[in-house]
Amino acid sequence: MFRSSGLRKRISCLGFGVMALSLWLIVPQPASAEKVLSGAVCQDRVSRLTRDIQWQTDFDSACELAREKNKLILWVNMVGKLEGDT
Repeated sequence: MFRSSGLRKRISCLGFGVMALSLWLIVPQPASAEKVLSGAVCQDRVSRLTRDIQWQTDFDSACELAREKNKLILWVNMVGKLEGDT
């Protein structure tokens, strides 16, 4: 026959274990940081990404071209240089 105090200890330990496991599953784990890429790798990726984009430098001609092709205009306005620090 089980003693009531021994049974209570087992139940409380089991309950604590279940609670700890559920908290471990619910709480998000810290994300692993991405490695820092070199400037040459970043430049290569940007070049590959923007290679096929036909950039317009004149707003009026971009509006006319967009109207002809029934397309939207993506306006990028930056302060600084694309090649350097901004």
